[in-house]
Amino acid sequence: IALLVTKGLIRHVISQNGDGLHLLSGIAGHNLSELHGNVFLEKCEKCGRVYERDQYTLDDRASQHYEEIEDFGRTDVKLPRHAKKCPTCGLNHRTGRRCTDRKCRGYLKDTIVNFGDLLDDEIISRAETEARKNDLCLSLGSTMQVYPACDLVGAGQTPVRLAVCNRQETQFDSVCYQRGEEERLGVRVFGDCDVFMKEVMKQLIPSELEAWEEKRSERVLFYSSKTL
Repeated sequence: IALLVTKGLIRHVISQNGDGLHLLSGIAGHNLSELHGNVFLEKCEKCGRVYERDQYTLDDRASQHYEEIEDFGRTDVKLPRHAKKCPTCGLNHRTGRRCTDRKCRGYLKDTIVNFGDLLDDEIISRAETEARKNDLCLSLGSTMQVYPACDLVGAGQTPVRLAVCNRQETQFDSVCYQRGEEERLGVRVFGDCDVFMKEVMKQLIPSELEAWEEKRSERVLFYSSKTL
C-alpha cells in the first residue's frame, strides 16, 4: 500500500487499525486517516499538539485499575497520579507525559478510540472528504460492519466502484457486482489480502514488484528498530 501511495496510484488510506503500521511504513500523515487512533501517537488534551513516538504510548496499568474496579469491585493495581477516568469508555487515556510547550504543559493522552469513545472530529471529517473524491474504493480485510467507517466505502463518485478482499461475506458485496453500461464496476475477492495485493502490483507496477519484495527484510528491520 505504501508503494502504491508513493506512486500516486492510491490517493488516501483510511484505516481502522490502531497499530500504527501504515504511518510506520512511510505513508505520509496527509495521505492517512487513522479512524481508531495510533498507539505511537499522543495528543495534548489542552492545546491539541500531536507527538509521534518510537514507543507504545498507552498507560495500560491505569486502564487495568479502572477495569478491575468495574469488573470485580476492587483492585491491587495502584492508580498513577496522572490517571483520569474517561467518561465515555471508562478507561484512562493519559500517558503520564506532558506537553513540551511551556505555555501549555497540558497532559498528553493516547489517541486510541475505545468502545464508547467518539472519533476525532478532524480525522473523520478528512476521511469523509477523501472518501467522496474516490473513483475506486479498495477495502482490505474488513467486514465493514463498524459505523461510521463502513459508510465511507460507498461515498465515492457515481457510479460507485468498489473492490473488496477478505474472507467473509459483507453487506457491500452486491455493490461489487453492479454493472455499468459495458462492464462490471467492482471486484469481489475472497482470500488473503497480501496475495491479492501482490497480484494488483503485478498489474500496476510489474517492473518494481521484484525489487520491492527483495527489500522486505530490510523494511522489517527498520520497522522493528522504530518500535524498540
